[in-house]
Amino acid sequence: MALSLKTIFLVLGHLILCSFQPSSASRELESQKCGEDGFYCPTNGECFDRELRCNSATVCLDSNGKEAKCYESSTAGMYKYYRKESPITSGSSSRKKRSVSNLKHWFVEYRGFVYEFGKAGFQALDINDPNYKYGPGREKVLKEELKGTSRCTSKQVREFSKKWEKEHPKYHLIANNCQDFVKALLQELESNCPSRVRRQDEDKESLKAQCPINSAGLSSLFSFNWKLYAFLTPLIAFAIFDMI
Repeated sequence: MALSLKTIFLVLGHLILCSFQPSSASRELESQKCGEDGFYCPTNGECFDRELRCNSATVCLDSNGKEAKCYESSTAGMYKYYRKESPITSGSSSRKKRSVSNLKHWFVEYRGFVYEFGKAGFQALDINDPNYKYGPGREKVLKEELKGTSRCTSKQVREFSKKWEKEHPKYHLIANNCQDFVKALLQELESNCPSRVRRQDEDKESLKAQCPINSAGLSSLFSFNWKLYAFLTPLIAFAIFDMI
């Protein structure tokens, strides 16, 4: 059966795309000065725990006495998050890499970190790191768009991202890519990490199930003991009086 021109072009296009080795969806994790669990403070050159980044811990302040590049909104505890784009480039033996036309790598910036998904899997990049992938003179950011504000903590975002990666482990330029990850993460941020709230509620319900005596049970137990006490008190008093 003869193939239509449209089918032939689709197959050829898929083969061409798969022949590229996108550098933005790097096959290796980016090297970070403070590792995967720390963040770099450019003010004093020290490394701190990531849990202290952009949460009013004030361990790393700029010359204005503020946490740099945290982008907290006018509402306390709410931080802005951005969707950003960079070019997807093909692997090449030449020093200058070729940009793949109309294909963009997406990633999210939130609370001092960039979250992205590529061939190496999920990674959270410290934007203050000296080796920051999208820093000056490195990979170009073509577009950034403010998408909203969120209360999610950095820990919650990492937990969600790792869970998403576990459910979608194999990167594919068309079927399972950076844009799929970003869309899911943006939805989670917009909803203020509801999956985390649900887990906390489930933990509470599980604890209640293991401890069947609730406040109502305690109340009824106390009521029963009070009635028993009221019934026994005259008998005890009469017995004591009779002994005297």
